[in-house]
Amino acid sequence: MNSHEELKIFSLYPEEKQITIRYNKLNEQEVQITTITNSTFIFNLVSDVEKIIFRFGERRYDIKNKEELDNWYKRIKIFDSK
Repeated sequence: MNSHEELKIFSLYPEEKQITIRYNKLNEQEVQITTITNSTFIFNLVSDVEKIIFRFGERRYDIKNKEELDNWYKRIKIFDSK
């Protein structure tokens, strides 16, 4: 997983079909890269996950489905082809 050296806690909640991942604080670009790449891996490798929660210090990002993940790809600058 991206930023694995900053990983604090990885929690599975099978009843809720949710994964929560806590990291130490990262800069904004690292947050974007980590959120989008790790969400992509998880949604493609874990068939029944419905929500992924990322915690970076006090910041929280919920990725609820693949459509929401697509919106991350559209809005972050590092993947902009222009």
